[in-house]
Amino acid sequence: MRLWAARATDYFDLAGFSHGEFVGAVAEALEAASITRVLYPDDSTTTGQGLRFRAGVFLVACSLADLIRRFRRGNADWNALPDKAAIQMNDTHPAMAVPELMRILLDEAHLEWEQAWDLTRRTLAYTNHTPVAGSPGEVAACVVRQRCCRVICR
Repeated sequence: MRLWAARATDYFDLAGFSHGEFVGAVAEALEAASITRVLYPDDSTTTGQGLRFRAGVFLVACSLADLIRRFRRGNADWNALPDKAAIQMNDTHPAMAVPELMRILLDEAHLEWEQAWDLTRRTLAYTNHTPVAGSPGEVAACVVRQRCCRVICR
């Protein structure tokens, strides 16, 4: 498990502070730190929903960047990625891993779409524990395991 901390590139705006904008001088630092201050911020407001979204994107992007950095340290062949890395997404929170891994493979590794999608599909797995209706009066636990398109329900 990795813990990430978001920080502003400029912690303190001296010019703003000198002009009497005391709170504004550290606003960027406070906003950046808020992204990782609480794992699941309250999302009952629009502001909370925005913070939770930014936090999710930030955590996924940091984790994938770290995973790819470690993978590339010992592997020159992108085709080895699914054999060397397995990313398990539990529930919907890390779902941004799909487009983020595609972005990395397309924009940074310069792979073709079909190869990038194949690697993404074989590297990511999704599990969601959702109660489903069983026989009358019963609720059965159905574990859905999805490899970015294929669903197996047991």
